[in-house]
Amino acid sequence: MPVLFAWKAALKRLGEPPTSAWAVAAFVVGSVGLSVLTHERVEKPARAWIRDRWTRRGTEQPVAGLQPRA
Repeated sequence: MPVLFAWKAALKRLGEPPTSAWAVAAFVVGSVGLSVLTHERVEKPARAWIRDRWTRRGTEQPVAGLQPRA
């Protein structure tokens, strides 16, 4: 929602109605682009890291130091 409020404020400063065709198209393209960028830069590496940890969890040697109580 904050993105919509910021978008509406920016359009108000430009003197454009918030439902103009170019404004709606720019918002949709920007939202989809940001979503794809976030998926590529954040979600994919995080999923790979989690998958790697999950597959290695049974094969690792216990770490020296304090261990959780059983």
